[in-house]
Amino acid sequence: MSGNIGSSAVGKRVIGLLVGAGAFVVGGVILAAGPAMADNGPHVSNAGTTAIGSSVDGCAGCHRLHAAKGATNLLVNASEEALCATCHEAGAGATTDVFNGVGYNAVGGSTNGALRGGGFNYALIGTGSATRSDIVTSGRLDKTANMIPVGASQVSTSAHAVGGTATMWGSGAINASANSGSTVALECTSCHDPHGNGNYRILRPYGSLGAQTIQTPATMVSVTSVAVTTDTVNSTSTQTKYVYTFTTGAAHGYVSGQPVFISGVTPTAYNTSAGSTATVATAPTTTSFTVVNQAGVGYSAGPPIVDGVSPGAITTSGTVAQAWPNTLKSVSGDGTTVTFNTYQPTGLVVGQYITITGVTPTAYNLTKATIASVINDGTNKVYGFTVTSALTNAYVAGGYIQGIPDVKAGVAKVYTITNYWRSDDHNYTVPVTGATTVGTSAVIANISQWCSTCHTRYMASSGGTTRTAASGDAVFTYRHTSGAIKEDSPNCLQCHVAHGSNAAMSGTFSGGLKGPNDESAVSIRTVTGQTDSRLLRMDNRGICIMCHNM
Repeated sequence: MSGNIGSSAVGKRVIGLLVGAGAFVVGGVILAAGPAMADNGPHVSNAGTTAIGSSVDGCAGCHRLHAAKGATNLLVNASEEALCATCHEAGAGATTDVFNGVGYNAVGGSTNGALRGGGFNYALIGTGSATRSDIVTSGRLDKTANMIPVGASQVSTSAHAVGGTATMWGSGAINASANSGSTVALECTSCHDPHGNGNYRILRPYGSLGAQTIQTPATMVSVTSVAVTTDTVNSTSTQTKYVYTFTTGAAHGYVSGQPVFISGVTPTAYNTSAGSTATVATAPTTTSFTVVNQAGVGYSAGPPIVDGVSPGAITTSGTVAQAWPNTLKSVSGDGTTVTFNTYQPTGLVVGQYITITGVTPTAYNLTKATIASVINDGTNKVYGFTVTSALTNAYVAGGYIQGIPDVKAGVAKVYTITNYWRSDDHNYTVPVTGATTVGTSAVIANISQWCSTCHTRYMASSGGTTRTAASGDAVFTYRHTSGAIKEDSPNCLQCHVAHGSNAAMSGTFSGGLKGPNDESAVSIRTVTGQTDSRLLRMDNRGICIMCHNM
């Protein structure tokens, strides 16, 4: 497959694999876990166990010891793409035909529907058939997005360039010099673990993003307030907002758009409230970051921050910690149950397997432990989950959920879809509903972090500050929110599909778009002769109208 797509290419990188277990010992305590049903077919991990398992026959399906045809990993085919296609094209050996965007009711069975991620060669998204409806909210007329139906099979106008090379847009750290990304080679295994790992869609755990940087909370030692006047939405008046520049006593490792939790500061107005987070607007240096004082984003604990009024200089330093949905806030064990608290809703459900890493003490680093209960107190903003265990160690610091846990054991995997607008997979888990949180799942809570492992500079958490505060990057300077953790909110999958889209960019403006840095040539997909559709779910820029009442 040619690699001229470039719009959403994901880089090939080495990312640590999860380790599976049927039963395992943690801190001298045996934790029971059911069979590793999170994986499918031959893609079942037995790593970390003494059992040989039922997947041993799968080795011969992909590898040859003495007569391999592939130059790497002793594959039976000349390339990874060709090997994967033997099963995942035309329903030959799997229910998911990722090349043609079709799902089957059984291996070799009849067509069951369209795949959620589209297809590398063909897709069935009804990209021009979406509709909206009028709704009245508190006396105001708004629009709500209706379904994007399954359509006829059409040639994909954009796709991740598996088996080739392409530009990985937005890769790398914030850069003051113009740099749109880097050229990478992409294979199916760049994103998926062929040996299984217990993760959603056997996705590899995301790697070096700030979410995975385990740090002791950095101590803040100073703050500088810089006034910025901006127009408020739907108002002709102006408000003076402050950009707070926090200085830390050690390198913080934060990136623009990352959620953080600030506590212990005097004046208390600088602290985030118990269940809220602030969003990093910029990270000018390794020991400083900025947060925009913006009304309505929940950034206040003590006296409310008044627009145009600075809380003043810090008299008592506090601490700042990363606060992604998968970041642990605290851990406690009472001899029967271990409770893991998080800063934000996780979207997990009882019965899923969870892998925890990066905790001190290490006894709390668990592999494929079973979730016993879920904590989702939207009123008091207390979130987390529990695992049955006799551990009682005192928690010190760190810890995060590694990867995106798969559907719980006993629930059938369904990969087809009838509504392309619903980015969450309701066959995977039931969305959480609470007083302040609606429609969160483990997929939605983590998918933007996963995508931004490669498209790093695309990541922009909720709160609106990334649209009004410059990131410091010469290309990706101001960015639409892309890291929301609720369904029907802006995250990567709300607008884009994973494998390939048949959306048409036939409009004057949509059809003439160049690269992120206005590269000299319009990106054309060779196989169709059409402008690259950037893996979007709708023709032209219809995804904008689905949300914005224009």
